[in-house]
Amino acid sequence: MPAVISPLSHPPVAPALDSRRLQLFVICAAEESFAAAAGRLNLCPSAVSHAIKGLEEELGCVLFRRRGPQVTVTRAGLLLLPMARETLRQMEGLRREVGLMEARTQQLRMVVPEPLCGSLFPAALADFYESFPAVLVDILSDADVPAAASARASSIDLIFSAGNGPADFVQRRLYSETLSLYAAPFFPLCRLAEISAPDLKPHRLLTADAPAAQAVATRLLAGLPHVAGQVWHLPSTQSALEMARRGLGVAILPESDAAAALSLGQLRSLAYRGPRLERFISAFWPAHNPPSWAAEVFLGLLGNRGGELVQRTPGD
Repeated sequence: MPAVISPLSHPPVAPALDSRRLQLFVICAAEESFAAAAGRLNLCPSAVSHAIKGLEEELGCVLFRRRGPQVTVTRAGLLLLPMARETLRQMEGLRREVGLMEARTQQLRMVVPEPLCGSLFPAALADFYESFPAVLVDILSDADVPAAASARASSIDLIFSAGNGPADFVQRRLYSETLSLYAAPFFPLCRLAEISAPDLKPHRLLTADAPAAQAVATRLLAGLPHVAGQVWHLPSTQSALEMARRGLGVAILPESDAAAALSLGQLRSLAYRGPRLERFISAFWPAHNPPSWAAEVFLGLLGNRGGELVQRTPGD
C-alpha cells in the first residue's frame, strides 16, 4: 500500500524577501514619510506605498501606521528594523565581494599533464564554467611539469601532477585514484582468475603517467629480477590503451580512462592479488605566488569531485 504523504510533512517554502522592499522599509522608517522616501529614491509615492503594502502582505504584519502624509513604525516594524538593516548590510558586503572577485582575476592558467586530462578535470571545469563563465581558462598540457614551471612560473596559477612537483613549490594533495591492470581479451593473463606480481614478469607494463604509474610498476615488480624494457612509459593515455588493445602489454590506468574500452569489450580488467594500487593527485604553486580566488575555487571543485570518486570506490 503506498504511503500517504501528509501536506504537513512538506511545508511550503517561504519566498525569499525582496531586498528592494527591505531597503524601502528602512528608508521610510527613517523619513517617517512615503513621499519623502519616494523623493529620496526618485520614485513616485504610490510606488513606495505599493511596495510597502506588498512587504506587509509577505510578512503578514503591519509595519507602518498611516496618518495622512506621515507614517510611524509599528511595534512589529520596530522588531524588524534592526534585522532588515543587518540583512541589507550583509547583502551589500556580498555584492562588494563578488565585484572584487570579478575585478581581480579574469584568467586561470594551469599545467595539466595529458594523463590527468581524462580524469576528473573535465567535470571540475564544467562546474567552474557554470559559475564563472567570464574567466578565461588556459590549460597547458605538459608531460615535463618541472620544465613547464621554470619556463612560465610567473604566469601559471596551478600545476597538477600525480608525482612530485617542482622544487620549492607549495603542494596540496587533492584526491587519489585507484589504478587497475587492463589487457586485451585474448591476452594470456586473461585466462587466469587472479594474477600476482610473478605473473607479470614476462609481460610489458604500459604506463602513461611517468611519476605515479612508473612507481606503481616498480612496486608490482618488487623482489623480481629486473627485466630491461619491461616498463614502457608512453606519451599519452591513448597510447597505453591502444597498445593494450593490440595485446602488446598490460596497461596500468585509472578505471575512468579504461571505461570506454571495457564497455566495448576491447579490454578486460585483470584481478590482481596484492595491495590496492593508487595515484595521488596534487596541486602545486610557487611559494611567492599564492593561489588566486579563481584557483582556490577550482581546487575546491576538483577536491569535491575527488571526494565523490572515493565514495564510489569500494573499500578494500
